[in-house]
Amino acid sequence: MTGKDSRRYTRIVMAVEAELEEVSSGELRIGKTECVSMKGFFIDCDHGFPLYTDCNVTLFIGGRDSGLRVSVKCRVTYVDGTGMGLEIFGHLFMESYAHLHRLVLYNAAEYVDRVEDEIETHIQHKQY
Repeated sequence: MTGKDSRRYTRIVMAVEAELEEVSSGELRIGKTECVSMKGFFIDCDHGFPLYTDCNVTLFIGGRDSGLRVSVKCRVTYVDGTGMGLEIFGHLFMESYAHLHRLVLYNAAEYVDRVEDEIETHIQHKQY
């Protein structure tokens, strides 16, 4: 994923509070997702990180008090004046994967079958 329009996975439009921590400095950013997929996010925020910055991202599903969180390591792959595109990389813990999977499917509406196919293909690809 090198740009906002370079998409292999279906993006689901939804606003979820996000906290981003730059891995090297610990610097924090707060934003909201514009769209979410099983492979990444676009986060609306005033001051994004530079391209190729690695960061730890936490999505607060249902708000900070709900206890439902998706925690992932991401890399900034796209930056514009409204926010940044992030690609998930590295290990995704089972609980975060399960929350992300349910979040995407629940909000996928007419795209549920396509999203399920993408997830199945992604899992098969990772096994080989």
